[in-house]
Amino acid sequence: MLAQTRLWGALMIAVGLVIGALGILWAILAVGGGGGTIFAIIFFLIIALPLVFGGLFVLSRAKQEEQAEAEIVERRRTLQSESLSRVQLADRLARQHDRLQSVLRAALPASNPTNRLLLEDALKRLEGVTAALRSASYERVGVFDTLAADASDAETVRSIDAALDSGTRALEEQVTDLTRALASGQPNTSLVSRLSGTISRLENATNERSRVLTSGEEKPLPTVAELLSGPRPTGVQEPEKFTQLKPNDALTYDGTDYVITGRLEWSEGGKTWYTYLLGGGPSESWLLVEQGGTQLGIMRPTQVPPDAGSDAVEVQGARWPLAERGTATVTVTGATGTRGGLFVGYRKYTGESNYLWVEEWDEGPKAMLGKPEHAENVELWIR
Repeated sequence: MLAQTRLWGALMIAVGLVIGALGILWAILAVGGGGGTIFAIIFFLIIALPLVFGGLFVLSRAKQEEQAEAEIVERRRTLQSESLSRVQLADRLARQHDRLQSVLRAALPASNPTNRLLLEDALKRLEGVTAALRSASYERVGVFDTLAADASDAETVRSIDAALDSGTRALEEQVTDLTRALASGQPNTSLVSRLSGTISRLENATNERSRVLTSGEEKPLPTVAELLSGPRPTGVQEPEKFTQLKPNDALTYDGTDYVITGRLEWSEGGKTWYTYLLGGGPSESWLLVEQGGTQLGIMRPTQVPPDAGSDAVEVQGARWPLAERGTATVTVTGATGTRGGLFVGYRKYTGESNYLWVEEWDEGPKAMLGKPEHAENVELWIR
């Protein structure tokens, strides 16, 4: 097509020059005859010059088309590179998903369900990242136009891909470490927590990648509201609602959406309370529900204090006294079903505005820092 355009432009210039030359020759031969000279000049101006300038215009357009075609080829190369990088990342993450499934099927200590609940959450979120990277939405013309329009966008995507690659390598190492720990009979909850944090970073990078490529129009990993679609937040909650949450319900707290990944029901004497594992956040988080739903708290893991077994502990530079202690029967509900009959010791230390919650599992204690919260600050999404 470009060759034909150039040929037509050259022909027009050549014909114009030939006609112009004939006009000049005519003018020379017609010297002495005023009418012939004037006719030759008019003939040259009306026919020869338009052909020459028209040919030059056609050639300039051909050059522009050549540049445009080169840009299209470069854009296609960029898009192909983007697609290849994305598919390779998705394949690598899919392999880690399969490895994690093998870990989940293996005999994680039955005494502490946290590992299993965290792994179930990690698997679900890893599936979401893998599916998002393979999503056909990335193949839209809009993606092509975005990468084409601004070289900085293509550079941003390459930077995000580098972060995804780094996160994937970290995930591969963490799965290997977890597999070795399982083989040695010492699976550590901190390993699973770090793995969950890595998947959160992969989620954020995947969403940022989509935001760049779709000009903010599309988010591949849905929010809780999008995920549940049908349910609506129930506004100010009745206390009992917090005691009835189950896996795959969800909540929004402090601007972050969480899916309920696991539910632990604690019973001691005539008292019952609940802890819920909140999946999908930037780090491991739990919701503590006490007193029939009238007392709530958001808890996150912390280092177990050396004096966690005493009547007071040193936390944040202050002595926190023991407020509660005992041994409860725990029933665990997660994605793989319900299991009861676990006996777990617990301690609760109270500070000025926060508290320390310590669970005494057979494999060792687990500590979480808690912050009391009001029901109106938590939005529930119940199926």
